[in-house]
Amino acid sequence: MAPRVTAFCLLSSLLCLLALTGCNSSWRKKFVHTRKKEPAAPQAFLVLQPDHKAVFPPDVRYRQHYAFWKSWHGDLLGSLGQIHKRDLRTLDGVIGELRAMQADLSGPAAERLKEILVELSSLRDEWESSHGVGPMPVSHRTRLEKLQREISKKFHYSNVKDSIVPDLGRSDPPDD
Repeated sequence: MAPRVTAFCLLSSLLCLLALTGCNSSWRKKFVHTRKKEPAAPQAFLVLQPDHKAVFPPDVRYRQHYAFWKSWHGDLLGSLGQIHKRDLRTLDGVIGELRAMQADLSGPAAERLKEILVELSSLRDEWESSHGVGPMPVSHRTRLEKLQREISKKFHYSNVKDSIVPDLGRSDPPDD
């Protein structure tokens, strides 16, 4: 019986060894020859010079900032009172676009836009000092809606095109 037990133990240990290592052991992968990949050809890419800036005429810039202002102001009124940080960030976007619009205006239009900017800055200071505690007053929404109507009406391009500062000798950058 000893030879049968020895054969059984040997066979069972061999089966256990095969079960633990498996057929797809890493020995086969270790000795497989793989072809070396050829390095990809470097791709050319455009590098702009640091002093290169796109320059647009003032009327195009004004229309662009007006469109961005409409978007920022709509977002502000759409999400007003939900998240305090988002309200401050969108109000900063509104103020930034109005400042850019003011830079392209002259005369009474620029003065009225400056007054609106002062009003919006004071509103921002009120919001920042409240730290988002408590509900947003209804008067803030009313002020913002009133300002939106006024800006849409008085500062549309067709109404201020005569107040836009002319392009003083600026030219598009040279094509190198």
